[in-house]
Amino acid sequence: MSDHDSVLGSYKLTLKGAGISIDRELDQPTAFAVLQVIMGGQRPTPAASGPVGTAPRASGQRLSVREMLEDSGAKTIPEKIVVIGCFLRDQEERTTFSRDENKARFRTAGEAIPRNFPRDFGKAVRAGWIAEDHENVGEFYVTRRGDDVVASGFAGNTSVSARPRRRRRSSSPSANDGDQND
Repeated sequence: MSDHDSVLGSYKLTLKGAGISIDRELDQPTAFAVLQVIMGGQRPTPAASGPVGTAPRASGQRLSVREMLEDSGAKTIPEKIVVIGCFLRDQEERTTFSRDENKARFRTAGEAIPRNFPRDFGKAVRAGWIAEDHENVGEFYVTRRGDDVVASGFAGNTSVSARPRRRRRSSSPSANDGDQND
């Protein structure tokens, strides 16, 4: 890997074996996740803080959930949910988290508890930023897409934009309905 590649955070993965031949470029979060699986140990992190501050600072000082939320640029509740997921993984070294653990970190960060947390948590899942662990029902993890959107500072985020509101049909016909000719 050239110095230029390491500056960009680009990593190359090559895996060859019986019936397998993989040769692809990976971003830094994905490369570290692969390394974690291979090494079977603690998730390695870069020495210096990334754009979101998910890694410990050079001094080794940990970040608070408040600092990570501020550094991330998260504005919507689903964005904050994925950042809190990153906090739980990167700062508390949790591989998975529950909805309640995520929700509790809003209070820890001095944030108001979301009024409709289940809806907002569902939006983060539908966006593909977090996913339920298929081996541990009720436990969630931050996905590669979640890492990517957090690393980008939520630039160009349209995955969780508000859906257009549906007009409700009135249960009784309006006064004008009877005046229309067929």
